Amino acid sequence: MSLMNEFFDIVRSQVDKVQSTQGDAIQRAAALTAESIANGGIFYIYDRGHLLSQELLHRAGGPAFVRKMTFDLPNMRFGFGSNPPKCRADATDLKQYTEDFEDKCIEAIMVQNCMKAGDVLFYNSVSGSGRVTISVARTAKRLGIKLIVLTNKATNDRIGEHDESLKLYKYADVYMDNCVIDGDAAVTYEGCDERILPMSGISAAFVGWAYIAATIEELNARGIKPTVYRSVSSVGGPEQLQEAYKRYDELGY
Repeated sequence: MSLMNEFFDIVRSQVDKVQSTQGDAIQRAAALTAESIANGGIFYIYDRGHLLSQELLHRAGGPAFVRKMTFDLPNMRFGFGSNPPKCRADATDLKQYTEDFEDKCIEAIMVQNCMKAGDVLFYNSVSGSGRVTISVARTAKRLGIKLIVLTNKATNDRIGEHDESLKLYKYADVYMDNCVIDGDAAVTYEGCDERILPMSGISAAFVGWAYIAATIEELNARGIKPTVYRSVSSVGGPEQLQEAYKRYDELGY
């Protein structure tokens, strides 16, 4: 079998695995999200997994209720040309100040994105690793924001083997497993020293759109018709886009 055809087979099996194991979680996430939107909540994406903040945002056929949480954390660490001599750096404990600063920035960023209790944050991180990654989840929960997490449970469990607080999925109201293997790359190929062809981006795309589809269905059951974008290249597309912007601003969905 060619490497290309092996890739296609892996993608098909990935879709089947997600559908068979994560369907219930996707439906629960959709019900929670639709309830939030029905009560005036806003749906945000924060993506550390490389894809979703582009894939689900402002797409033809996609709903206007998908919003991106913009996040540009100021850096307190030394940059090129700014570092002090090592003797001074070694004698200075930046950790406490850096972490306090980052926590305050994360909360401020959520406020600046107009996020409040009852909103939904769809948070995609393949590994769930990193202090800022966990701090975002912790801060969302502290502010009363509903947290939907897409991650890889096997990687979370390895990273948090000795500390449950390091497992991102533990903070979620609902979590969905992307079902990739720990390490992401799916294929061992004799022509490469490392495994190749990561599945997390592909998995995130079809989990994300399944979640959006289920949310639209849940909204429809509540009598809510979400604003959906038409392709700007279609007949009447530019005009419809302006109407969509206006409708979303008036209704919030």
